[in-house]
Amino acid sequence: MNGIFLDANIVIDYMDRSSKDYIAAVNCIRIIRKHFVKPVVSPATFIITNFLLGKFVKN
Repeated sequence: MNGIFLDANIVIDYMDRSSKDYIAAVNCIRIIRKHFVKPVVSPATFIITNFLLGKFVKN
């Protein structure tokens, strides 16, 4: 099985275009999607991302 772990920092940088590491995160996601079947994401990644995006996005 070809799998690779996707860290929360990559996911957050990928979702935040104003991040200085946005281009690196996009390139990382492209390489992972090209060479591996599906990336593995930790459940903690969803919690961290929800918490951080909730601080910046208001209803």
